[in-house]
Amino acid sequence: RQAAYSGSGTAGAGVDGETAGRAESCCGEVLRRMSEGLGPDTRGYMDLVLMASDGGLTVTARSAGGQNDPLGYAGNGMPEMVADGRCGSAKYTRAINQNNVIMTFGTTA
Repeated sequence: RQAAYSGSGTAGAGVDGETAGRAESCCGEVLRRMSEGLGPDTRGYMDLVLMASDGGLTVTARSAGGQNDPLGYAGNGMPEMVADGRCGSAKYTRAINQNNVIMTFGTTA
């Protein structure tokens, strides 16, 4: 399974290169961890939904399969990508047999 995100298409929506680069880094990390959680089950899936507005970006990553929180956490319980400043916010939820991560970057954070 291959999963990738490229922030190159976000420039037309007013998202600067630095914000797009941070989003690309975080999405790559989340997708890699989600992919590892799918295992050999061919019925699993992953997808990304990107919403750009006012120079900010909100990304929702989803995967099917067993419970798999793809966020790494710092010692204070905060997602690592938030603690190290790459992401404004990151939250994991599980609903209807689906893993969901919502991340914000830029002015939406």
